[in-house]
Amino acid sequence: MMINVEFNGGQGRKTDAAVNYMLAEIDGVELYAEMEIPEDANPDEYGYDELKDEIIAQAKENDIDESLLKFWWD
Repeated sequence: MMINVEFNGGQGRKTDAAVNYMLAEIDGVELYAEMEIPEDANPDEYGYDELKDEIIAQAKENDIDESLLKFWWD
């Protein structure tokens, strides 16, 4: 069973600014990371690698097999 990791943009949970975020849920555990988008950045791609690294770190902390994570661009 693969776990789809959503990569999207919108208003942040931790800030009113625009962010890109990744979100995945598995067995009641939410993996979530967000990154504020600078005005001069490309919002379609900004922070992808950093967010992916954070989601993988959270998966490890929660004993979730990272090989089950299916990322948007992989």
